[in-house]
Amino acid sequence: FQAEDGIRDLVRSRGLGDVYKRQFLINAVRGFQRGRPEWGLTLFLVPFALVGLVTVGAVLYQLLALFNPRAKLTVGTATIPLGGSVPLSWEIFGRVERIGTLTITLKGREEARYRRGTKTYTDKNTFYEETLVSTTDGPQMAYGQTTLRVPADTMHSFRADHNKIIWSLVVRGDIARWPDVKDEYEITIAPHPLEGGRSSGSRS
Repeated sequence: FQAEDGIRDLVRSRGLGDVYKRQFLINAVRGFQRGRPEWGLTLFLVPFALVGLVTVGAVLYQLLALFNPRAKLTVGTATIPLGGSVPLSWEIFGRVERIGTLTITLKGREEARYRRGTKTYTDKNTFYEETLVSTTDGPQMAYGQTTLRVPADTMHSFRADHNKIIWSLVVRGDIARWPDVKDEYEITIAPHPLEGGRSSGSRS
């Protein structure tokens, strides 16, 4: 029962704080209306106003991004071995003419998760990046094909409790005065194949 009382007190205190902030805002506005602004109170409210503006801006940005053109990628096979190559095609749905430049990039990154005290951190490092497509041509942006080649002297996809090797295809479309198109599709890169059809990462 004591814990429940504590929770109720916490909720009640937060509501009281909202009332105080609302009253501060009313007093600040009335001071400007009377021609005697309370600058100390105004400066106190500035951080809260900035946080509110940033939140509204972020929500508006995400809402506008919902109306962006969408990309569909098709890879020739579900798993690509190191040193292998497969056909890659793309198709953009929506108003492609709004895109200024379309790029498709192959990226490999390593993620390492570790704890420091009571907090968990994740370090990310991009160890490979190659631009596969970069075009400003409207018809080519709408639909096209290329070859996806994976370097042989690098690391294949890998997942463990605290470490990951992630390969992905990143589609980016630059749109003037509007949120850019940015989609990421994870792909699977397999180890080098060995004789007999087994991969170098398989066990006997």
